[in-house]
Amino acid sequence: MARSGSQNLFKLEGLEQRILLSADPLFGGAVIWASDELDLADADLEAVSQEEVFLSEEGSPPDLSSQEASSYNPSESLEDIFYGLTEEDVIDGEDGDSSSPASEDYPDLTSATTTVSNGEEPSSQSVSDHPFTPDEANALNDGLKALATVGSLVQDHGKFSSLLPLTDGASVGRLLGLYDILDTRLKKPVYDYFGDALDPPDFHTTDGLINALRAFDADDDIISFDGLTGGFYCDTNEIRFDVDYSATRRGYLSLDAGAMAGDLGLAFDSEAEAFFTASLTFDFVFGVDRDGQFFVAVDRLDAGVHVEGDNLKVGVEAPQSSDEAPESSLNVENGTVKLDVDLSVRFDEAIVGDGRITLPELQEITAETIDDFVSVVALRGTLLVELPLHDGLEGDPAASGSHTIYNIKDADVFDGVLPDLSVSVDISPIKSSVLDLFEELGEVGAGITDSETLNISMPVIDTSINGLLFENPDSGLGDLFDLHTPALEHFTVLDASHFNITDEVNQSHIRTLSGIKIPDFDLGIEG
Repeated sequence: MARSGSQNLFKLEGLEQRILLSADPLFGGAVIWASDELDLADADLEAVSQEEVFLSEEGSPPDLSSQEASSYNPSESLEDIFYGLTEEDVIDGEDGDSSSPASEDYPDLTSATTTVSNGEEPSSQSVSDHPFTPDEANALNDGLKALATVGSLVQDHGKFSSLLPLTDGASVGRLLGLYDILDTRLKKPVYDYFGDALDPPDFHTTDGLINALRAFDADDDIISFDGLTGGFYCDTNEIRFDVDYSATRRGYLSLDAGAMAGDLGLAFDSEAEAFFTASLTFDFVFGVDRDGQFFVAVDRLDAGVHVEGDNLKVGVEAPQSSDEAPESSLNVENGTVKLDVDLSVRFDEAIVGDGRITLPELQEITAETIDDFVSVVALRGTLLVELPLHDGLEGDPAASGSHTIYNIKDADVFDGVLPDLSVSVDISPIKSSVLDLFEELGEVGAGITDSETLNISMPVIDTSINGLLFENPDSGLGDLFDLHTPALEHFTVLDASHFNITDEVNQSHIRTLSGIKIPDFDLGIEG
């Protein structure tokens, strides 16, 4: 009858290899030295001779009887088997704590970067390099993708999408390209680091990601990581990166009077352009928390556009005042445009009440719900334009030489109110004519003062009309009509303020002035 297998009363799982070493040498070595053909179920171990078990007598274990071998009881040595083990060791081994990043595939790099002094435990505030698990890498990729999607919604939302005045359909969002910046210059470098198939690192780590982003920054002329730190934070048991991120785009945009064309009576030439600078400042924290979930905390998300154009020399058409009036053509010389807009993005307390925005909360922001979660605040929006219209109306010799300047000012380009428009005339080109006119007017006044009628003494008061009206009867109406003197002072000051002392022609005039007498007069100003 077949013998049933012996019952194992001490079946122990998960113990160290030393459990095998605690048994009797002969009992433990029987399996190794026994013949492969030995059937333990049918054969009697007591009948096996020592010569049949061992290949040679050299190095043989001591001669033990079968009785001694069968009398081994493991329970007598349980204390030796479990020596050094604690309840915490058993629990840790069974649970397989996933919060610890170290394993055979993802080694623990903490000791390489965490400072330990006097044998004490590392500080809870210590930051260390950390190998990413696939789940952590996927969490970062998914979170930054959702953040870029929110960026696309913001750039087409609120004041970000409002058309800027005197531009051909430009907005802060379009000029800046918020989605493109967050997608191609933040999300993509992170994705490429984890997906590098050409030269993959042995392990993807937090330090490796920081170095990859810095390398991307060095090769890109639009974005800059002004501050970039992070790693594994022991105090919160999370991966966290602190980023000061900025981006700048530059280019030219077309100018167009747009909605102000009718009120201003002007239309920019199609070739009129101005230089713009669009900037983004994004200070934020992102990472993966202890539960493996992506998070982002926004400290600052500001955007701005500065538009500046000068030396504008373009044709401007003024609309006809009536059907019978001829079309008029004007020229803009040395026109200037300055536009400054600064915006700030604020997230509602509904999703940042705890200071962080999670991936599910980012995914809740859609085109339909963005008003509930995001607001765009205008910090500044000012416009200042000067358009000198030179040479007057075409075919009008009388107006030739005069300068009419359109001044456009707007303290808030987002209030929906048309800007202030004022017109000033620069009469410097006709200075001589104005001074001659005022001089003649003064002479007329002086002639009236000298008339006999005004100088006849009246009865009783024994004073002439001229004496009653003027403190100095000899000047009389001459002073009243003397507009030449103040006009001359005005033009003198104006000429002095606009006098280019570095001009060679002007310097040649200075050389000939009496009292100078320096034939080689030269200010020596370069540049």
